Amino acid sequence: YKVRLILSFMYWKQLARALRSEIRAVADIIRHHRDALQKQNEDMPLEEHAAPVLLLHGYLVGAPSLRGQERYLRKQGFAAFSVPYAFWEDLRKVRKSLEPTLDALCQQYGKKVAIVGHSEGGLVSYSLAQQRPESIDRIIALGTPFHGTWAAYLNPFVESARQMLPKSDYLQEIHTQPSPSVPVISIYTRYDELV
Repeated sequence: YKVRLILSFMYWKQLARALRSEIRAVADIIRHHRDALQKQNEDMPLEEHAAPVLLLHGYLVGAPSLRGQERYLRKQGFAAFSVPYAFWEDLRKVRKSLEPTLDALCQQYGKKVAIVGHSEGGLVSYSLAQQRPESIDRIIALGTPFHGTWAAYLNPFVESARQMLPKSDYLQEIHTQPSPSVPVISIYTRYDELV
């Protein structure tokens, strides 16, 4: 009985820690949205020889969720851009819609583009690297559901959510294609189910 009680306590303690982490992450997203809206006209000058970085947001959030990261990278000398896209669309369409932006950045800076993708944005980044490796320096995926996420069952009416379900046709498609010929760095935790 005591062992069961101790294990139950440990489970609830770990669950509470995970929930606190999620709440902090959501608070950070809200803060970044607020900061982005308040400072949306703030324009930092970019060096013409800066390395271009494309920031792709995740599901249910827009480009403002990465504006804090964009400002930080610009202060470090990168030509960082957080671009909006329709997170609810078919991820294949999203990839195609971002290809002109990728081409424009390559042409403007004369360099390959590094892409940082958060969650769903990481899936789009990976697909871009599979299709357009000649334009991409590297991919950094943050909390990306490469093997799907059970949280996608919360909104099965949206195409992109269905594509993020475990074993979806979309995930099987990107896994059966050759791996990108560019470096892919995946940063994740065990608690990435929602944020």
